[in-house]
Amino acid sequence: MTEEHAAVHAELRTRVVGLVRSVEPSALDRIAPATPEWRVRDVVAHMVGVSDDVVNGRLDGITSEAWTAAQVERRRAVPFEELLADWDEYGPQFEAMLSDAPELPAGQAVFDAFTHEHDICNAISRPGARDSDALELLRAMTGRRTAEEITRFEWDPASTDVMLIVGTPLFTIRTESLGE
Repeated sequence: MTEEHAAVHAELRTRVVGLVRSVEPSALDRIAPATPEWRVRDVVAHMVGVSDDVVNGRLDGITSEAWTAAQVERRRAVPFEELLADWDEYGPQFEAMLSDAPELPAGQAVFDAFTHEHDICNAISRPGARDSDALELLRAMTGRRTAEEITRFEWDPASTDVMLIVGTPLFTIRTESLGE
């Protein structure tokens, strides 16, 4: 049900806002290693940008590198509290749209936001629930684990089979560990 996707996204947005407000401002300039050299602030700008772009119908190139880079660039000089205020404005509207969206894009939106929530956690050294196989699979499938890390998973079927899933056109297996 996409209403559940909307609710999950709203909870996630609240967690991320609380998390980034809880750190020293200098932490917002830390690089989130799993992203394209984005700072924590840039990851938040992307997350805000998804909501803003979808609500305002800017969908040309949706999910492409150019689309996400434009979200970050448009917000590069925006004061951080203003950035969060924009998310307070666009987030609920985006979530209302998720309630009416087909399940696949609604799920993709939550998947993307969840992935970036943990990219932020990694950058500010607050890893969160890393003892979950579900979280480890997600991190592996979004290019956040090396082949060596994946083969250490004690899963049935064998974690080497997971690598066949991970090799998608969207993500690649990391060559260097994030140390998560």
